[in-house]
Amino acid sequence: MERIDVPPNYIVRLRTEQGVIRKSLLRIYHMQRTAFLPSAYVLIQSIVGLIIAALLFTELEPLYQSIVVLIFISYFFIYLVKLLRVLDTPFRVEEHTMDDVSLFLLTELDHRLADDDGLASPGGR
Repeated sequence: MERIDVPPNYIVRLRTEQGVIRKSLLRIYHMQRTAFLPSAYVLIQSIVGLIIAALLFTELEPLYQSIVVLIFISYFFIYLVKLLRVLDTPFRVEEHTMDDVSLFLLTELDHRLADDDGLASPGGR
């Protein structure tokens, strides 16, 4: 870039942005490889099971209201356990969830750059 007379402040900006990208990629890589404690899953699931069991054996009047409360609270806790599983697998390609981040823009850019032999046209297509 210095050979084609690019101003030094642009080169410094580019290097700074490369550093930010490198830092982000290392963070994502670390998140992908870090596993949540399996014993914490067992603890959370047993606590949820105990809460639901305690609600089942609690006598509330009238019956239909207690059933509605039981269903609502059970759904909430079971959903939280599933949400914990989803949050434990961010950016993992081999594990697909309903909450995956779509990377189609990056894939399209990769294909476009490969078609242009690494040279993107300034005006775009």
